[in-house]
Amino acid sequence: MQPDYALVAPFQFPLGLTLTYAMDGRSERIVSDVDAWGRSVLRSLDKRAELVIALSESCFTCTELRGAHDSVLRLVRLTLACVPFERHPELTFHSTLPLRWVGGWLRRLRSDLQTPVIGAPKIELQSRVVVEPRGLAIVGRSLERDVSALPRVQTRAVFGAAPGPAVLEVSAFGRLQRAELLVQAPGRRSMPAEADARAASPLAIGAGGWS
Repeated sequence: MQPDYALVAPFQFPLGLTLTYAMDGRSERIVSDVDAWGRSVLRSLDKRAELVIALSESCFTCTELRGAHDSVLRLVRLTLACVPFERHPELTFHSTLPLRWVGGWLRRLRSDLQTPVIGAPKIELQSRVVVEPRGLAIVGRSLERDVSALPRVQTRAVFGAAPGPAVLEVSAFGRLQRAELLVQAPGRRSMPAEADARAASPLAIGAGGWS
């Protein structure tokens, strides 16, 4: 691989950057921050949800996700699990996702019952980078197909010139979820007192809110 550093800019989340998304008839604010362990995170200001992100010279990755299942951050994690900065049109990359992230409450319940016995059910996603005139898109398709030979899960994240995805879409088992960027506020560094208050919050250490 030969990373194209021109693709890095949309994946840079300056500290304090706030993104407001519309999803399912409501709005949710996402802020770029640092957690108590010094990791870069995207944190929801309206839901108890947090996503750990990492940016290297060659790729952008999302790692630990926890919190409310209906947060926009779940769509971020599904669409942008790992994105290499490579624009070759034939390059595809794979990620493995917990099946409970892409279904309704019944599928999540079934997954929770199966996990202690046979492990967490997962689904493999194959993605690629599509460079468009106005930006780029990360398009994913599950290797698993339905009876019509269509991917059971399809994902799409669209970026413009500014940081942060402008559109997030996840279609899974006949259900489409879409989040659209409404507002992008400039970054603002947190004061030490604010950082200390967040570090002491239950979300930073609790285990009960895993997505």
